Amino acid sequence: YRRTGTLGRRWTTEIINTGDGLVGKVGNNTEYGPMVQSELFQANVHAGTWQTDRDVMDKEEPEIQREFAALVRDAVREFA
Repeated sequence: YRRTGTLGRRWTTEIINTGDGLVGKVGNNTEYGPMVQSELFQANVHAGTWQTDRDVMDKEEPEIQREFAALVRDAVREFA
């Protein structure tokens, strides 16, 4: 077993303007990502060793909220 760092490098993010608001999407484009870091699909062998997507979301939520608020403020300023 050799660690390559691929899982960490393959996280993806996307912000979508729905017309009614903004939606943030986070994912990982490795085929094994869910078995390692998904709260819903993490294999028992990884539990307690690898943080899950939910762990990271809970930890980063305050910063995510600040970034979204800044995006909204900037958009309002642009159109004001």
